[in-house]
Amino acid sequence: MTGVTSKQVGYVKTIDFIGTDGADYRFIFYQVTNDTDVLISQYKKDAEGNWESIRIDPFKCIQN
Repeated sequence: MTGVTSKQVGYVKTIDFIGTDGADYRFIFYQVTNDTDVLISQYKKDAEGNWESIRIDPFKCIQN
């Protein structure tokens, strides 16, 4: 994971990064009242430059 950028506007935090596969990813979090970030959505940029909704399974990411 490289090229990580984050931006927070109010209670919405957006994190963009380039994955190990070279694709652009975006995660959107909401910050709740106890300062905990809750993942709301995950996106991957398609070939046309549009954000496509995805669901990453973290357990598959750590398997060999």
